[in-house]
Amino acid sequence: MQNDITWHEDNWDNYDSKFLAFTLHDKSGGGVYLAFNAHDLFVKVLLPTPPTNRRWFRVVDTNLKSPDDFVLNGVPCTETTYNIAPYSSILLEAKF
Repeated sequence: MQNDITWHEDNWDNYDSKFLAFTLHDKSGGGVYLAFNAHDLFVKVLLPTPPTNRRWFRVVDTNLKSPDDFVLNGVPCTETTYNIAPYSSILLEAKF
């Protein structure tokens, strides 16, 4: 049985960290990855492996200008890393 949430943090003892990321898993095998960057610098993250037979699609990136900041159907992620802008957040959806 898989947990409903997976936290992605290198060092929970770093009280100066201004970054938080986690994956929410659903029972159908999909998932949603959310990351919040409150730093004043870019944070490059290694994306978690998407669920079997799925890939990550960017649905939200608050750093992008409208209408690219929210794309309901998502934009396929072509890299295994994502550069998250200062004071922004992203939401990726695992889809077929």
